[in-house]
Parts: sequence; C-alpha cells; structure tokens
Amino acid sequence: MGFLRLFMMGLLLALSLIPCPAVATGRRDVVRVGYVEAPEYLTRDTDGQYSGVVYDYLETLAVYAGLQLEYVSGTTEECIERLTLGSVDMLADVVADQLMTDPDFIHSSLAAARTTTFLMLDDGDDDSGSWMPPSMRIGYLAPIHSPGRITSALEQRGIKKERFTLIPYYDEAFLRSDYRASIIDGQIVDAMDTTGKAPTGFSLFTDNIYLTMRRDHVALLHRLDQAAEEIFLASPRFREQLQARHFQSGAPLLLTPAEREYLQDKGVILTASTPGQPPYSYFQDGHHLGVLEDILQLMSLDLGLTFTSRDYSSNEEMLEALRKGRVELVTDFCADYNWAHQKNADLSHAYLTMNYIALSRSGSNLEDAPRIACPRGFYYVQEFVEKNYNKEQLQYYDSIRDCIAAVSEGKADLTFINTMTAQHELLQASYPNISTNNHVVFSHDVSMAVSANADPTLIRILNKEIAHLGQTKINEIVSRHIFSIRRHQTLRTYLQNNPIESISIIAIVSAIIIGFMLNAYRTAKKNERKIYDLTYLDRTTKMQNYNWFTENVPPLIGSAGQARTAGRLYIMALFPQHWDILAATHGHSKLYLGIKKLFDRLQEKHDWIRAVSMASGFSKMHAFIELPPEFSPEDAARIIMGDVTVADIGDLSVHVEYHAGLCQVPPEGEINLPELMNNAETAEREADESGNSVGIYDDRVREKLARVKRIEDLMHPALEREEFQIWLQPKYDIESQKIVGAETLVRWQSEELGFMMPGQFIELFEQNGFIVNFDYYMLEHTCQLQRQRLDQGLKVVPISVNQSGLHMREEGYLTKMQAIVDKYQLPPGVIELELTETAFVDFETKEAQGSAIDIVNALHDMGFTMSMDDFGTGYSSIAMLQTLPMDVMKIDRSLLLSAEKAPRAQEILQVVIELGQRLKMKVLCEGIETKEQEALLLSLGCHIGQGFLFGKPVVDTEFCVRLDNGD
Repeated sequence: MGFLRLFMMGLLLALSLIPCPAVATGRRDVVRVGYVEAPEYLTRDTDGQYSGVVYDYLETLAVYAGLQLEYVSGTTEECIERLTLGSVDMLADVVADQLMTDPDFIHSSLAAARTTTFLMLDDGDDDSGSWMPPSMRIGYLAPIHSPGRITSALEQRGIKKERFTLIPYYDEAFLRSDYRASIIDGQIVDAMDTTGKAPTGFSLFTDNIYLTMRRDHVALLHRLDQAAEEIFLASPRFREQLQARHFQSGAPLLLTPAEREYLQDKGVILTASTPGQPPYSYFQDGHHLGVLEDILQLMSLDLGLTFTSRDYSSNEEMLEALRKGRVELVTDFCADYNWAHQKNADLSHAYLTMNYIALSRSGSNLEDAPRIACPRGFYYVQEFVEKNYNKEQLQYYDSIRDCIAAVSEGKADLTFINTMTAQHELLQASYPNISTNNHVVFSHDVSMAVSANADPTLIRILNKEIAHLGQTKINEIVSRHIFSIRRHQTLRTYLQNNPIESISIIAIVSAIIIGFMLNAYRTAKKNERKIYDLTYLDRTTKMQNYNWFTENVPPLIGSAGQARTAGRLYIMALFPQHWDILAATHGHSKLYLGIKKLFDRLQEKHDWIRAVSMASGFSKMHAFIELPPEFSPEDAARIIMGDVTVADIGDLSVHVEYHAGLCQVPPEGEINLPELMNNAETAEREADESGNSVGIYDDRVREKLARVKRIEDLMHPALEREEFQIWLQPKYDIESQKIVGAETLVRWQSEELGFMMPGQFIELFEQNGFIVNFDYYMLEHTCQLQRQRLDQGLKVVPISVNQSGLHMREEGYLTKMQAIVDKYQLPPGVIELELTETAFVDFETKEAQGSAIDIVNALHDMGFTMSMDDFGTGYSSIAMLQTLPMDVMKIDRSLLLSAEKAPRAQEILQVVIELGQRLKMKVLCEGIETKEQEALLLSLGCHIGQGFLFGKPVVDTEFCVRLDNGD
C-alpha cells in the first residue's frame, strides 16, 4: 500500500509538470487571418482599431499560443479563395456549410463564437408565418449556405416547400441589390450581416464559428486548440463572457399561437383582490385601486385582456368565491400550494414579497398572553398567528381596519398587518394611539391564483407575463404608492377623522384641547419618524437605504441636465468582500460605526458623489455620481474604493476590499432608477466572474440574462415534449475498427430556440438542479433503445450515460435507479454510468468514502458498469481509483495531446494505461482525431478509443444503422 501511495503521488506530480504551450520569447510567429467585416464579431473602425467578440477571442488565443496576428479583410468568396491559395493562414469568422465538409480544410475543436441565420422578409413581425405571401422567392449565398439545410429549417417552422423557391447567388452584392429591388421576396442572412439590428422575419438555425485552416496547417491547428483548452480550463465561461460583452437583447413576451388564440377569444377575466388594504389593494366607489390594480393595468396592455375586478366585503368571502369558481383569478394569493389546493386553485409564479409587522397601543405594556385581533380568511393568520398564539388569545374580525380599531379601542392588544397598509394607516393619523416597533415578524411570497375550473392556458400566460414585466417594474409601482402616502397626512385630515373627540375637548377646556393636540402631534410625528426610519434608513447603520435612494436621486438627475447630456452621470453598486468574516472578527457594531464614518467623510471629500445609500447589514452600497470631465467611470470607482478601504476601529485599522459595478444614466429619455441600480449590480457580478474588481454595465449583458431565463422557462416543457434528442458517439476497437460501445450525448431541438448543443445548457442545468431530472430522461431513453434492440434480436453494445454529482446527494437515488432497472430488465453491462471526480465531494473523509463505495456497489449490483470519466484532469482521480470499484478508465484527451508532443508525457500516458489494466479496468482514450494518435495509443497498449476520426456523434437511428451494417 505504501509503494502504491508513493507511486500515485509521483504520478500526480508528473501530471502537473506536463508542459503547456508557452508564449515564445522574443519575436512571435506571424499568422495571417482572413475575415469578413461583421459588426459585433470582427470589424475595423476608421482609426484602424479592431473590435468584436471574435477579435477578442483571437487576441486572447494569440497570447496563449505565442502568436502575432495580422488581419486581412474581404468578402466571403475572397476569404475562401485566399485561404485556398495560401495568402492567409486561417479564416476567423466565415460561416460556410461547404467548409465544414470540404476535406481540404480543417477546423478548430472549440468554437470562437455563435451566429444565428435569419430569413429576412419585407413585412411581418411574428414567427408564425401566417402573414407571409403564398409564394416566395428567397435568395441565399451558395458558397455559404446549404439549400437542404434552409429547406429543412423552413419546413420545421411550418412553411411548406411548395410556398417558396430558393434562388442561389454567388455574389453577396447582387443578392442584396435584388432584395432591395424586390426581385426576390426574402434573403437568408447571418446575424453577422445585420449590422447590429434585429432583422424582420425569424431565425432559422444557429451555427458555431470555427477557425478554419488548410489541411497542411495541422501544427497550427493543434497549437491553437491547445491554447483554447488552456483558456477554457482557467475560465470555463470565457466565451459566454465575450458574448455578453458584445451583444444586446431584450426580454420579449413570446406567446404560442394557442395562447394568442386563447387571449383573443377570452377578452375579459373576472378577478378579485384583497379588499381594505390601501395602498396595496382597495376599492373606492366600486373601482379597484392600488398596487395590484396598477400591475393588472400593465398586464392588460401587454396581453390585450380586460381584468374586471369584483369587490368583496371580506377576504373570506373572496376566497370562497374563488373556491366555487365564481371568479377566475385572485390577484394576490400566498405562494403556497397547500393553501391553493384548499381553495381549489392553481398558482402562478411569485411576483411580490409581503412583510407583516405588529401594531399595538402606544405606551401600553403587553401582557404574557396578549389578545390578538385577526382578520378572517388571511394566509398569514393561519400560518403565523394561529401557530404562535393560543386559541383563547385570538379574536376574529371581518376586515383589517376592524382589527386596528379593536386595538385602538382597547378591545385587543395586538394585530398584525402588512407594512404598506400599516404605513398608510399610521400616516393618516386615524389612530393616533397606535404604534409599531417596525420589526418584520412574518413574510411570504405573493402569486396569482387561478381557479382550478379555468383553462390552464391562463396560468402559462400569466407566468410569461410576470417574467416579461420583471421585478423592476413591479418594484417601481410599489415604491410609487409608498411614497405617495405622505402627501395625505395633514392636521385637517386628523381633525376630520376625529370630529367628536375634537369638539368634546374644545367644549371642556382649551387647555385640554391644546394638550390633546400637542400629544396627537407628537404621536403622529413619532409614528412618522418611525415609518420614515423604517422606509428610508438602514436599521443597522442608520444610513439612507434603497427607498431613500430611489426617491431622492431622480430629482438630482433632473437638476444635472448638462452632465447627463454629456454622459457623465452614473449609478454605482459597491460590494464589500468577506464582510461576514470581518464582522465576526471585529464585531458588527464597531465595524458598522467605522464604515459609516468612512462614507460620511467620502461625500464631504468628493462633491461629485451626489448621493449614497446602504443596504441592510452593509451587504452593498449604491452611489449616484457626476463624473468630473477628466475621470473615467473606472477612475471614479477606484477612487471611492480606495478612500473607504481602511476603517479605524478603536486602535485597529481594518482593511476592507470592494468590488464595484457602474451603469451610465441614459443621456435622454425617462429614467428607471431601480433598473439602473440592478444593472450596476449585474456589472459587478459579471466583473467578479471575470476576475476583475470593477465592471461597467453593457446592455449586451441582457442577452445572457434573457437567454438563461428563457432556457429555464422552456426546460421543463422541453422534457415533456421530448425535445432533447439522443445522439450517440461510437467507441471502437482501434485494431479492428469495429464499434464496441457508444456514449450517449444530447442535442436540444427546441421549438422556440432552435437546435442547441449541450454546451449551451448543461452547465445551467447543473447550476439550477434540473440536471437531476434530465439525467433520468437520458438514462430512460437509452434503456428504451437497448430494450427495443434486444426484443428485435439485434446486436447491442454497451452504451454509457453521464450521471451528475448531484445524484450522489439525492434522496432516494438508488430507489429510482432500481425502478429503472426493474422496468427495462436489461442484462448486466449494457448500460454504463460515467462519473467524474466531482461526483464525490469531500472525498478524504471516511464518511464520504463509505457513502461513495456503498453507492457504487449498489449500482454494480443492479447491473450497471461504472466508468471514471475525464481521468487525469483533476486532483481526485487517483483517490477515486484507489477507493471506488470502477470498471472503466476513460482517459481525457489532454493526456493524449500532451503525449504527442513530449516524450515525458508519453511515458506518463503509458503508465496510466498500464495502471488501469493492472487494476483489471477497461481502458479507453477519448478525443482521437488522427491516425498518428491511433498508432501511438496502440503502441502504448490502449486498444479502445473514441473520437472524431472514427465517428462523430450522430442521432441514435443513424448509429443503429451503422452498428447493424457492421461498420
């Protein structure tokens, strides 16, 4: 055992010493790059400066590969001709179907970027195709696009082949000219040809942009591929970050034809909202008003629906109407499915959070068992009040105002109410003897509830509309209503609401009148101050908070017209790093005091910092700054971070680091301050992910966020519609060139997003946990394929399926796997589970090792073969090999690439192969792309391989044909 441990340590050390491509010292090799001018991708301005997502990718690649790039622009045809003749060494942004299949050209393993191909038409703005003419002439560039692929994409969009004729062009200028002259009805263009503007029409398919070289440039290709692998190993999201930096996108409301038809037929939705909670939701003269009504109005504009709100005397009566189906929709309903099931309803996504505080009589001491006034039919009463107080303490009333009145009159000691309505009631001075400690005692999310008797299409539409509105618009509505409350508080209002008391006091004695009025005034001021503190100050630091910032900054922006026009106004979000550790080390209160002094001095020192606000617990800060003409936004951020870095706490100086994000205030137009603040925070997160301390918001970040949101909205329906396609890549015997197995891969053919490769969504599935359901889907479909072939008497080979590390902590994982085994009754060994080292975390603890061994043994007993994927890429592979009874060692292609170039790396690869074989494991190497690599592996004793040389991934039916033919 001691010898084996020393051997493994030596092996790990050797792996760490495998040489990476080094940047050459002195003069770099020059590579000539042919490119087509494409804004946002690769373009050159009048000053000779290059820019674009492909340009940034190439320049980063050049640094890692030790190259100097020279760029040569031209048309697509010119670029291809230059590459063929050798006047350029590679093409950067040319997307052409013929290049991918031409044996004279080779391509990079990793894509530099992605582009979308569109059908551009003269009219129409929806994707259904119903507005298009019955017959169309569509032009396309023959050197770039395949007519078969275009035809297939159009037919997938529901446009029959009889409705269009494809016209090939061999000159881009002629194509554009004929389109402008209406000689053709439409044209096929790439996103790179749209000059940054979204085309009229719809998208057909997306393509990766690969670097293309002649076949005699294999050495250059390997050099670039190795550099790309090193880049993505260090920064896996590198390409996505470049895309986000250079592209812009909105968040459209996309409805299916069936949903549009539902809205057109429906017209009117009968709704109900909680009554008696101004400014949140209330009725006046039969009309629904407040926050909820304003949200409904926005939805009405987007959806073309009319929401007719019915007034109910109590919340209990409203919920009974929902339960019996007398209303289709309740606009404010707790996001709790148990509560919804009780009321015979389904829930939309949450769109608000409701907080509740306690109200009591001023100056009264609460007894051990206070009397609680409770409004009937409210979720928070059932979930909080009734669970925390005895039944004998509870008194029930029909409305919230009845509850407040009961406390004011001494009939009850406490009531609980949402913070918006509490602020309204206290500032109206209707109850001068009511006060609050402003402590939030209970919170819940708010959804919309749809009667279970209604068409479920309505739920899907509401969820899309909630996502379309976004939290920023909803927060704007809430803030506007909260800030408008203060205008109603006047002495006259107080006197009008208390006429009897006022007249009685005046009649008794003027001194009592004065005393009462002074007391009422002091109480109102005290309540106003409490509400002000709750609304506008952070409780911990007593600095201005988010609400103060959103109310006071817009007037400041309005007063800085010249600076705004010049583009010198910015919103900054500042985030302290490791704050929890600092607070735990030095104490919260002392640290807060020291930080507050820093920010107070900051505004005194720099008059261009116009406003500052602090989030709760100093988790983040926002600032409104007017940049001096000589400053860049980055300069301002670093000056601010530098001035608040060292906080004095007693005799200690504490160092605080920050990350910052900035968003420019638009030079003109309306201001959406919450959105600008969110944009600044997004810029900080993007910078942090890129390893930077300062980030500037670029609207192109929205493309990434909208894409993620869109994928998350579509992933569950995609699973139900079986849009995830099973693709298989063969594993083969290198000597006999026969298929001996396969690996299950996935492609997503989305109705809305088109054809997508796994790199576009698998990482997101891992992050949001959807990968668990997705893995079961892939495993079941693979088992179905094996079962069908066995039942038909056809040949089967082992097929491997990936398993995420999340399964290792999933409750009931082994039970679900056993159910799949029982369902398909496959012989042992026909399904192989591929696991990476990340599947088993905390591997050094005995408890973790025991759990991992139990799981693997149980899967073995069920008949699964266990494969160790990506062996040699991490630090835990040897530990897994030593501890877990794995059957297959799948060597990562990085070891093969290194072995081709370095004798020492070749020796390491041979040791790895021999190690796996000595442990009686099947040894396989992936990523084989050349005959030389096959020969190398055979010489080292590895006989099983996988890679593009033998077979690229194909759909399952095509793989089965190849297997049946004995290829």
